[in-house]
Amino acid sequence: MTRPIVELCRLLPNHSATGRGGGRRDSGIAGPAVGVRRLTPTECERLQGLPDGWTDLGGTSDSRRYSALGDAVTASVAEWIGRRLLNAGAPRSEAMSSLKESTA
Repeated sequence: MTRPIVELCRLLPNHSATGRGGGRRDSGIAGPAVGVRRLTPTECERLQGLPDGWTDLGGTSDSRRYSALGDAVTASVAEWIGRRLLNAGAPRSEAMSSLKESTA
């Protein structure tokens, strides 16, 4: 049986089920010192397959960097999709061999 998202949100410490913030009592599942830390902009760049400092354009604020990274498409995923689109019209055996070459 699946639980509604609102019920699941109530199980998370320090989060509001409505998404509007505000105070709420601790669920007792995790203490107030336990939580998930925010990723740094550099860690987000690495997850996107970008080099360190890619979004730091000389003093760019972290919130602008997060915004740019949130709007980004992971380069390796975009390449994979592009290759699939290019091979869509090719015969199946030819398309499979070029996909194997690109992942090697």
